[in-house]
Amino acid sequence: MKKVSIIAATIGLLFCTACPAIAQSDDSSVKKFSFVAKVGATYPLDGMDETSSKIGPQFGLEALWNLRHLPIDIGAELYIGSAVRDHETKGDLSNRTISLLAVSDYNFSRGSKFSPFIGVGMGVGRCEVVIGDKEKHTRFCVAPRLGFLAFHHLRFTLDAHITKKTYSHVGASVGYSF
Repeated sequence: MKKVSIIAATIGLLFCTACPAIAQSDDSSVKKFSFVAKVGATYPLDGMDETSSKIGPQFGLEALWNLRHLPIDIGAELYIGSAVRDHETKGDLSNRTISLLAVSDYNFSRGSKFSPFIGVGMGVGRCEVVIGDKEKHTRFCVAPRLGFLAFHHLRFTLDAHITKKTYSHVGASVGYSF
């Protein structure tokens, strides 16, 4: 799984740098650096025996450097999200992931009022059980994502944070880009 994710991310980044003509970048309206604060909801990727999945929270901060002549941004993301489940006998289970990732996005129509993007993040995730049996793990984390930036400030993102099996989740978030 890790090898497939790394290979897919490498191919995606190579595609992005090889095809800058697709993006039609307007550098005049794009800031060199941007910061994003986001909040959203998550849903566990896998089921566990005797549990039902529930919607959980996610929060994140990103710092992005927009490359001048390419439709690509690179940066870092600090993220907190939970895979929440309801166990039949133990009550709520909350598997939290705190991750620090290097991220990169390929931006289509950068500089316009509606700018879609696709990207990936890779780094480390600290996996903890918040409610339920206490355990902690540090794992490799990969986070594919896609979304769009509207009106140069509102950032809507669909993503997945993939770490240890019971901690992996998909999410949707709304952010504000400064």
